[in-house]
Amino acid sequence: MSFADTANSSLAYVEEVTFDTPPTTGFKLLRNTGESLNTGIDTAQSDEIDADRQFTGTVQVAGSSAGDVNLQLSYGEYDDFLEAVLQSVAWSAGYSDTITAVASQVCTVTSTVGLKCGVLIKITGLTVTADDGVFTVESITDGTTFTVVETITDEAVATAAAANSGTIENASVDRSFCFEKNFIVDAVNNYFLMSGLKASSLSLSMAAGAIVNGSISFSGATGAGSATSQEAGSYLPVGTNELMNGVSNVKGLSLNAVDAAGAFTLIAATFQELGLSIDNSLRDQPAVGNLYPAGIGSGRIKVEATSSIYFASRAIFDEFLVNGSVQLRFQLTDSKDAYGNRYGFALPELKIASHEVVASGPDSDVMASVTFSAQKDTRSGTAKSIIITRIASA
Repeated sequence: MSFADTANSSLAYVEEVTFDTPPTTGFKLLRNTGESLNTGIDTAQSDEIDADRQFTGTVQVAGSSAGDVNLQLSYGEYDDFLEAVLQSVAWSAGYSDTITAVASQVCTVTSTVGLKCGVLIKITGLTVTADDGVFTVESITDGTTFTVVETITDEAVATAAAANSGTIENASVDRSFCFEKNFIVDAVNNYFLMSGLKASSLSLSMAAGAIVNGSISFSGATGAGSATSQEAGSYLPVGTNELMNGVSNVKGLSLNAVDAAGAFTLIAATFQELGLSIDNSLRDQPAVGNLYPAGIGSGRIKVEATSSIYFASRAIFDEFLVNGSVQLRFQLTDSKDAYGNRYGFALPELKIASHEVVASGPDSDVMASVTFSAQKDTRSGTAKSIIITRIASA
């Protein structure tokens, strides 16, 4: 008798048009390092009294499908789930405009529509070609000018291109997915189908000397098994972009104090580890006449960053004591080209939820363990808890 191997397994998904209704086309294979997606059914045994000291019946009373997909981050592979866990509208088509002048970090364009504090843009075609690169929008001055964080040389007349490949931000757009996994035993397919799955939470971990890894958790409804695939055609292939690491692929990591007027003050910080978590506080919605949930409800989005920072000053602790607001920004890129395939993460307004500095033992670095909690931004004009930008390589 043969047994299944993970080396002969596959995982595919498709976004549903209608909650808990599996589509028959469009399934895409998904890169992963492991998964725990499963259908569970709760049972109840009868309370009837029996003279033989036995239970007289067992019935099914509730079911659901849920679990995690573990990942190592690569550009484009998980964009559907980044969109879903933020409950964002679809990725924007991307910003594209011409910069006609640069003065004191302020760029003049035709329109700033589509830009916000923390959004990334790739600027190319500057007279000083060494300045071409990826920049972070610090503020929107008006409808035709914006300020960038990074240094850029003044140009009285410019014809540079400014662009990105789209943005998403936390909102309240409902999405669900259908997952199909297959285990092959002696050339026989064993398909497990789970539908009505919504992205409950996402975590990413960046650490020195490691690949950027994470997981996506799902909460959902119906499960089924079959010898044939739900996909009527062929699965779409996985992406082939390089994995991102926590060393050379982390760019622009910065922590800034933000005052009531939206002005930034850089807080010097060297991170040993940085983690990002997003949780939608999903809940099953059971209903009479349904074995599986009739729906999956959403709560408030909770965005947190956890960090281990080499202790060098009390600056972060001082902000913690006065309940100050801070902003965290970082970029993740691969080595596709000079700019790479790139994501930009901006958490516009954070409060420091916890701060701990201890001497853990002899011959050790003193580390600050700091947790940041996001709230609706009232200081830099985004009114959001998190914004993600993507920039595809040329």
